[in-house]
Amino acid sequence: DPVENASFMPWLVSTAFLHSIMITEKKGMLKTWNFSLILLSFLLSIFGTFITRSGVISSVHSFALSNLGPFFVVFLALSTFVGLFWIFYRSAELRSELKMQSFLSREASFLLNNWLFVSICFAVFWGTVFPILSEWATGEKITVSAPFFNKVTAPLWLGLLALTGICPLIAWRKASWKNFRRNFIYPIVGGAITGGLALLTGVRDAWALLFFSAAGFVALTVFFEFYKGSRARQVIRPTNFITALIDLTAMNKRRYGGFIIHTGAVLVFVGIVASSLFGVEKFFVVQPGGQFSLGGYTLTFDQLLQRDDPEKTVILAPVEVQKGDRLVAKLSPEKHLHHKSNQPQTEVAIRSTLSEDLYVVLSDFDQTGAATFHLYVRPLVMVIWLGVAIMVLGGLFNLLPDRKRARAAVVAPTEEVRDAAA
Repeated sequence: DPVENASFMPWLVSTAFLHSIMITEKKGMLKTWNFSLILLSFLLSIFGTFITRSGVISSVHSFALSNLGPFFVVFLALSTFVGLFWIFYRSAELRSELKMQSFLSREASFLLNNWLFVSICFAVFWGTVFPILSEWATGEKITVSAPFFNKVTAPLWLGLLALTGICPLIAWRKASWKNFRRNFIYPIVGGAITGGLALLTGVRDAWALLFFSAAGFVALTVFFEFYKGSRARQVIRPTNFITALIDLTAMNKRRYGGFIIHTGAVLVFVGIVASSLFGVEKFFVVQPGGQFSLGGYTLTFDQLLQRDDPEKTVILAPVEVQKGDRLVAKLSPEKHLHHKSNQPQTEVAIRSTLSEDLYVVLSDFDQTGAATFHLYVRPLVMVIWLGVAIMVLGGLFNLLPDRKRARAAVVAPTEEVRDAAA
């Protein structure tokens, strides 16, 4: 949906900024780039408002066509001019203090991370505005759909997922074989094993195997980093492993809070890939008392019911949901017929578990009492929400107040100490 895309683009660019600002903080590099990302995030936020309020792009989330569009266009142009003017005017003060020494370095990996974020943003932007451009050029509005975005961005997302494990662990300035062997051999083997296990469980889609392997790689980089850090903490201050782990994360909130966020991101990737590639759906036309099945579920349709509210008429289609011989849910998808607008509205009935979601949609009905159901079964949707919750918790953890820096300097292990302990 164009409005959903418009709200997603500023997130992509600002997330790129959150990564590259660390290079500016540590090395004094990418200053102009970071200010450009800040400006672009702001402009994309205004662009999203323009799409929502102008009505130039069709969306269920946009407002009707209004005269506000030209004001947003003028504001976008002025904001772009003023922002670029100040970036160029201050260019001497924004020069990098150091230069990139090697492509195999943490600085280069973070910059590549940024390019991928911005490339995904551009692909989403192009697909979003393409209907406007096509109408201007040919007089015909051509809309691109989900397959375009999936095909263009899938390789970029895969690279971004892999970099989630590489960026925090690769050495500054120039990585050596010793750094590579110490930090990445076991995670790479673990990622290959994850892909092999997915293959053994019946996964045959190449993209799914690549994403699951990358997810396994990132998860293991996070695990080993927590493990090595806790072991190093025990060397500095002998204690049990759990206490050492708590102290480690408390003394290094930015680093380990980032790892928590990356763990949530891995779960989001796994949930999106599984629900997108391995879901099933089907339409059924069912008479009262009839049964229909999909994805291991058997549903029994009772009969259509009607409820009259002051502003709408509600048509209900209660169904009993069985899995095997066990009744697992009673659902009631609805169709709302609003009196004033005469526009139908669908209320989806959902059964969510950690393993999969079942969606029951009342698509249509007729005077005989027959109902048309659209069933979806999507695996691991709940894992997406779990991953988002972990990302939020990681962000909140980073916002907790620091302990005294002096104490942190004494007890917080450096990367060298962690590696030696491991």
